[in-house]
Amino acid sequence: MKIKKLLDYIPGWLFLTIIVVITVIFLDPIMALLEKRVVQVEANKLRSDAKTICFRDDFPQGRQLQACRDGSFYAQKDNDDELHQTYLKRLCDLDGPRSCYEYASKNFSKITSADYQVLLEKACRNGAGGIMLACGKLAPLIEDTSPEFAKKYLEYACAAGHKKFCK
Repeated sequence: MKIKKLLDYIPGWLFLTIIVVITVIFLDPIMALLEKRVVQVEANKLRSDAKTICFRDDFPQGRQLQACRDGSFYAQKDNDDELHQTYLKRLCDLDGPRSCYEYASKNFSKITSADYQVLLEKACRNGAGGIMLACGKLAPLIEDTSPEFAKKYLEYACAAGHKKFCK
């Protein structure tokens, strides 16, 4: 009864305004929580898809590359170094020069010098779209067997702005 009397004294427009203000006050934090949860669910889906798609060869290479990049990103974000290294190795296998260089740099002490050289060769890509810093680091390793390539790789690295490889 008292509520009915109170509503009779409040004009309709003021009542609607009060309802809208109260709704907005409570709706904004609820929407922020929902949005945060949606982002979290999407990230978990990307993590799951990355594990599935990255390591299976029955998907197109472009899709595999993207899944591996997503997995690598989220593994880094989760501070899971072992999983990150696994994704980097897979990206390197799928022809990702940046990943080969990063994998070689992070695992320098854990891999053989022959494996290190192979990873740098993949990263360098003979100077055609590869990582020029990898070319510079590869040059001393192949200087005895291929001096002409070593010189060319040093020139590539120097031209890319890595001054320590300029002679």
